[in-house]
Amino acid sequence: MKSVYEQKPWLKSYPANVPADIEIPVKSVDEAFNESTEKWKKNTAVIFYGKKISYQELRDKVDRLATALNDMGIQKGDRIAMLLLNSPEHIIAFYAVQKIGAIITPISPTGSTLRLMAA
Repeated sequence: MKSVYEQKPWLKSYPANVPADIEIPVKSVDEAFNESTEKWKKNTAVIFYGKKISYQELRDKVDRLATALNDMGIQKGDRIAMLLLNSPEHIIAFYAVQKIGAIITPISPTGSTLRLMAA
């Protein structure tokens, strides 16, 4: 007997024109980001408190931060703690760190605080 997951009960809710299976291209986050920002460069990528940032502007900011991080000596495989609110800067930092191949550890400044206590 198939498990619930293998039965795919959610397919009953799909509209008739939505395929049950799609082909997902194999590419890195950076490749997908670069392709998307090139394809839609004039379109709005982010609206934050009424300010619009185009995909082209976003790509420029990401590339500039990635270059700065690289110039600071951050390399592929390095771990980066990212303490940022949900903001354009968070998006920019996320993709810049991805671009240089470092590993992101996001930390929310609004989240609960974990305190380690010595026993």
